[in-house]
Amino acid sequence: MGNATCQGTLCFRKSEFACACTNKTYCHICFSKHMQETSTPTHSAVHLHPQPDLKHQLILHRLTYSKPDGTTDVYDGYFGEKGVCIKMQYFKDFKCLNRKQEEATLQRSIRHTNICRCIKSWVDETYENGYKFVIILEYGLRDLEEEIRGRAVSNDPWDEAELWRHFSSIIDALTVMQENNLTHRDIKPANILVFPENVLKLADFGLSIQEDDLLGAQILDVVGTVLYLSPILKQAYIDIFEGKNLTATVHHNPYKSDVYSLGLTFLYMASLSPPVGLNSNIGGNVGLRRRIKNAIRSLRFSSKIKELLEAMLEVEEEGRMDFLELRSWMENLEFSDSEDPIPTESSAADIHSTSITEISICESKTSDRLTTEDNSVLKMSLSEELYTYMNQETEATLECPPLSPQDQLRFYASQHILPDELASLYERITSDEEIKFYKYSELLLPIEAQHLGVFLGHLPKLNTLELSSCNLGDQGIRMLNLGLSKLPDLETLSLGENKIGPEGAALLAKSFPKLEKLKILRLWDNNFGDEGASALVKNFLLLDHLEELFLGDNSIGYEGMESIASSLPKSLTVLSLSGNPIGDLGMRFLCESLLKLTKLRQLYLENTKIGDVGVQYLESSIPHSLKTLRLDDNPMQSNSVLKLKSRYPKLKITQSLFSYL
Repeated sequence: MGNATCQGTLCFRKSEFACACTNKTYCHICFSKHMQETSTPTHSAVHLHPQPDLKHQLILHRLTYSKPDGTTDVYDGYFGEKGVCIKMQYFKDFKCLNRKQEEATLQRSIRHTNICRCIKSWVDETYENGYKFVIILEYGLRDLEEEIRGRAVSNDPWDEAELWRHFSSIIDALTVMQENNLTHRDIKPANILVFPENVLKLADFGLSIQEDDLLGAQILDVVGTVLYLSPILKQAYIDIFEGKNLTATVHHNPYKSDVYSLGLTFLYMASLSPPVGLNSNIGGNVGLRRRIKNAIRSLRFSSKIKELLEAMLEVEEEGRMDFLELRSWMENLEFSDSEDPIPTESSAADIHSTSITEISICESKTSDRLTTEDNSVLKMSLSEELYTYMNQETEATLECPPLSPQDQLRFYASQHILPDELASLYERITSDEEIKFYKYSELLLPIEAQHLGVFLGHLPKLNTLELSSCNLGDQGIRMLNLGLSKLPDLETLSLGENKIGPEGAALLAKSFPKLEKLKILRLWDNNFGDEGASALVKNFLLLDHLEELFLGDNSIGYEGMESIASSLPKSLTVLSLSGNPIGDLGMRFLCESLLKLTKLRQLYLENTKIGDVGVQYLESSIPHSLKTLRLDDNPMQSNSVLKLKSRYPKLKITQSLFSYL
């Protein structure tokens, strides 16, 4: 029992445990193998080297995260006099404990300025209900996901030099890992921490593996976070869910898959917009390449940044570099001296989309000529007479008298026959009434939507806009859009039941950066589909005051749900997705984000084709703040819901019987 060397087969590590069923001693790896290979029921681990009582050096300051299933708590605190992050994990069996010990060992084995250091780890032997594992980590200020969201909201993108420095440092850290035959396998913004002086460090090595030969493609388990999986892993993930891959494995190069995941993370940093739909083979590889190319092309950075992203986001794994090749390639990459620096004060919200020129008809000098681009947009919103009046050429160079906003509006109204309801709105505006609420209750023809769009530009104090059941369609949204972008105080926008499709959803997304105070967004019963859902959420991160979001009955499937889940503002208190066929896979995507919604109180998932598997995902993903969960009209067994209710007795869960007829 006193042997200092492990007595496992061909193992020369230091002994850590003795087992009650034998007189041999083992390291933690061989002890785990011993338990798997021997069916003796008397296994019991005895520590040969009792650890010092380190828990008395710990001071827990603040609980920052607690997993609903009770397996993980994370604290800010102190270890001795040093500020640290303290992760406490609880396990019922030794295999899980062994896996976490290996994670801590891997993290300690690599020393790099951009890899979060594991300071200490130990098993708390005073814990009696299984195993308690304590990991002490360097203290990060926040994760990269939070940093990106904050920069998007404050319109504070990184400049080119900062971005390149971050890209280089993280790639260098992963190159060192590859040199040590170590791969991460779960690269995403939430697993990169921000430290003082804007230093980024890789963290969370829970899915890492280390083998002597990982340079080629390997048959490995499909793991990682879905939004950041490489295309080959994303397809394997879907095949597993649909029962086409029963072994849950895939033949791929894990280093090259990590390169793709990091490329999506870098694209998120450069655009400040989540990389939705950039790892899905919708439309095949040709369609995926086109989406990636368009996303990169729209970035306002030099060719150096774009070339790096294009190299990392190569769709075919065979043509993609690993980190060793990428590091060498980057050293030979140079700036093009012919390119001008890119301004950094431009709106982060426009990075992923073509900006719409804002047209103001409140010019004080009509001698100012409008550009060609301005003309095309202006013609959509104004009558031909007013357009001609504003852009007319004069023989003399004398300046014309200024035209007040009220005069401009009167001129516009005089050129059109307005329906009674819009005529009433016009009278209220010209009488200088302060309008905070407006509801239109009839169908809106495109020309009438144009009139309303012009009038909205004269309602700067509008708080609530109700336009449900107006049959707007995409064309109507196009007409309204310039007016919507001029409502800085708008808190409630209702556009339900309007037959808005993907094009209208994309147009709406362009108005979100201007709606800084929006709290309630009702978009139920439209025709978004997966494409429209992906377009709609492009600027959702900028709606940091949004509290209630209604997207029911929009034909959104699991692909659209993936886009929505990655972009939900943390301020949400109500989320309705009822009537969308998201299914269990869509539920899986939603559950990846639910725990981040710490203010969510009501979640509506009626008639969403969620089955028992989807309920299982929910079991470990419900935020503590949730009070109401509606699961009516879904193909799930009552036992699944009863299990959910027993786990969350204070949560009000409704479920009516589902009819298969």
